[in-house]
Amino acid sequence: DFNSNTSSMEDNRKGTERDSLASKFQSSVTKKAKRNEKKLAQKREIKIPKKFEREFSDGFIISARKKSLHVSIWDFGGQEVFYSVHHLFLTKTGVYLLIFDMRELLNEGNRKETLSYLSFWLRSIRLHAPQQPLIIAGTFFANIQNSEEVLVIDGLLKGLTKTNFPQIVGNAEDNLMFFPIDHKEVIGISQLRNIVEATIYNSGSSEEVPLKWIALLDEIVKKKKGNAYLTLTQVRNLGLSAGLSSIEEQDAAFELFHVRGCVVHLTSTQILKNLIIIKPQWLVEGISKLIRDKTLHPFNEDDIRAAGLEDDLKLMKDNSIVSEDFLEYVWEHDQVAFFVDFMQRTMLLSPWKDDKYLVPSLLNSMFSGQGSLRGFKCIFDFSSSFLPIGVFQRLICLCVASAYIDNKEYSREPTLYANFAEIEFKPGLVFRLLEEKELERISLFVDNNNPKSAAKAYSMVMSMLRKLNYDAFGAGLRWDVLLQTSSGDLVRYAEAKDEKIFPWFENDIQENLVGAQNVDLGSFLDSL
Repeated sequence: DFNSNTSSMEDNRKGTERDSLASKFQSSVTKKAKRNEKKLAQKREIKIPKKFEREFSDGFIISARKKSLHVSIWDFGGQEVFYSVHHLFLTKTGVYLLIFDMRELLNEGNRKETLSYLSFWLRSIRLHAPQQPLIIAGTFFANIQNSEEVLVIDGLLKGLTKTNFPQIVGNAEDNLMFFPIDHKEVIGISQLRNIVEATIYNSGSSEEVPLKWIALLDEIVKKKKGNAYLTLTQVRNLGLSAGLSSIEEQDAAFELFHVRGCVVHLTSTQILKNLIIIKPQWLVEGISKLIRDKTLHPFNEDDIRAAGLEDDLKLMKDNSIVSEDFLEYVWEHDQVAFFVDFMQRTMLLSPWKDDKYLVPSLLNSMFSGQGSLRGFKCIFDFSSSFLPIGVFQRLICLCVASAYIDNKEYSREPTLYANFAEIEFKPGLVFRLLEEKELERISLFVDNNNPKSAAKAYSMVMSMLRKLNYDAFGAGLRWDVLLQTSSGDLVRYAEAKDEKIFPWFENDIQENLVGAQNVDLGSFLDSL
């Protein structure tokens, strides 16, 4: 919580914190600075909150309180499943702080993994918030031996980002692209705090709104005590009391609160629209009740047995398929219809037969028969940009949902792995999808005994990628298309189109692409 009291106290500091890179490595100055820093902290009676509240302050967007900055923390438990719902939490109006352990980059055994992790977060932030400022901070500065090690870390970060991240806010004072800090020894904290505050106030994300909107937000915040969500009717009544008399103005206020992260309000279906989530952590925890790391957070099998759901649990573990009864159990009969609709619309869950659902994120078996795949091949290549976690799983969701609509009784049940799917949409239209994470690409294979289905398969997958790009990735995904010729060569889409490469241009592919932007998911699937 960077509040005004802290800001004024920081202004009164008299140079006791070592902020220049050179002085940070003079041992005598180091010891003295640490002692003085601690004494000053005690003298100023800095109050550390007993816990972090997982909710937004009522002053979150109130421009009148310009000297107050409040930070909310949501706990994702380190689970990769939440990488698939970044679009709900990484907003285009945020200022981002990426924190890493400097020791991990100096440890050659951990360096590759740490760089990969940093690269993922850098690219994810750029994907969802390409214009927003990004500040990088390295922790455990007191454990760093000398300035050369800091420069090594800086060089690794510069090599990782190159010129692809102009939104990074650099450390001009130390001529670094990151801010070395140490919380325990209170090193670099003042400098980072000032940079965060200055970046937020200079980011252009402030917006003037009517006072009655603020009054409405204040009333919503008051309801957080004891409530994770409110119904649309409840919030509309609050809006009327605050002076927002028209539905149009209320909806505009709700949209702003959603964009700014004060609430989560999805409007793609009536079920979703009817619920306004005022504690986003409730949504996070709801998803994690179903999708979680089974080794870290196993289900209580005694409770499962008592509920008579042993077979349902086995079905989920073995096939990633969940029954309606199992969903009622994990969500404790609370807003089950909302969660099912939410996960369908975010393409984390798709209908299966017999009132069951497929959850692709729970698939963990890996397909290893890549060398045996045959047929006409098309590659969707994301290597020039980024293939985020969740793209392939959403693609499986859309494929299964489409097959379910076309043929409620599958003539051949899909074969599904974490990185592979073979799906029959109708007799004569079978295709296989393979994700290759290291190469950052998804390959489509179509049986070569039915060349007429190649163009149809391509148009379906391309339409699905465009749909999930608009709905879940802010239209930020970029990919190239390579099509295989009859001789086995791979050529780019434009060349294949110009030369009418067989079998991909038996029909005009572009005319077969289904509209994806601002289209309801059900209507989209019907039109494939």
